[in-house]
Amino acid sequence: MDRNRDRVRGGAENGGSPFGLRRWNLLLLVAGAVSVVAGYVQLHRGSVNSGPLLLVLGYFLFLPAGLLAGWRRGRTADGKGAQAARTEGE
Repeated sequence: MDRNRDRVRGGAENGGSPFGLRRWNLLLLVAGAVSVVAGYVQLHRGSVNSGPLLLVLGYFLFLPAGLLAGWRRGRTADGKGAQAARTEGE
């Protein structure tokens, strides 16, 4: 059996992220981090409108979306269903 087939697609072996994140995930996570930092900078400057808005967008929209983008319930890293992966291993 080919061992390369069982590796996580997009993993560090294939030049991707070591956590299995894709480009879209990383883009959303970076947008969330930038939004959070910009929100704290705005709060430090005394903003009462844009600072909290940026923090809410970063913490409750971009960061969770970056973690959950592409995630499907019951799927394994190779895209097969969890039941199919269990029966294949027998």
